[in-house]
Amino acid sequence: MELNNPHRPFVHTDSFRCKAQGYEAMTVRILPDGRVEIFTTLSQHGQGIETTLCQVCTDLLGISLDEVEMRYGDTMSTPYGYGTLGSRSAVVGAGALHRCTEQLKAQMILVASKFLNIPIHSLVFEDGKLNHISDKSKTLSLRQLAKIAYEALAIPAPLEATSVYEPEGLTVSGGLHVVLLAIDRETASMRILGYTYIEDSGLMINPDVVEGQSHGGITQGLSSFLMEGSLFRGWAANHKLFHGISHSNCQGSSEL
Repeated sequence: MELNNPHRPFVHTDSFRCKAQGYEAMTVRILPDGRVEIFTTLSQHGQGIETTLCQVCTDLLGISLDEVEMRYGDTMSTPYGYGTLGSRSAVVGAGALHRCTEQLKAQMILVASKFLNIPIHSLVFEDGKLNHISDKSKTLSLRQLAKIAYEALAIPAPLEATSVYEPEGLTVSGGLHVVLLAIDRETASMRILGYTYIEDSGLMINPDVVEGQSHGGITQGLSSFLMEGSLFRGWAANHKLFHGISHSNCQGSSEL
């Protein structure tokens, strides 16, 4: 991979000399019943991104987790994006999601302004509700706003937003890994006695997901380094992968 600019924008060049931006696009839609749908090219394949992004959405819009659904893997409904790879999904996904929710809040304020006949500058969306700045008795929930937007106005105002986010620089964090090995002098076989790691993760959206990713990455790395092999005999190959590595000797902290 060739880093053309370590700051902004992040561009990498593949083996075919094709350059690609490190952005991600996302569409968020509020349905008439107040439920929220997230459409993304980011793929859920065990790293917990569906849980993570739904949690971000609930925090930004002030709704419950069971009111959010993430849709992915369908190029007919999702916006064009760069997809899942490396350690980028939570950073670029949450960034695009945040921009979408800001647009949705502005749309809901406009809907409430028309419905209540109140100036836009007198309304604010916070804690999952639309409130009048000076009169707290004038408030609308997100579910009420959705119903108004689709059914009560003379011209329906579907609540939907699409946004693109590109981070500055790389989306990886720092860390330190220390391993204690026992090597048999006669056979050169190795045994892992202990493994300690420290990850500078910053603000963790879901600590359990971060911990699981760390354990999974360590296991995969150890398996690849110690256990994976290819013995070629003509066109036949024998592969050994991910065999005999457990988490029992891994201990770590996900934050400094």
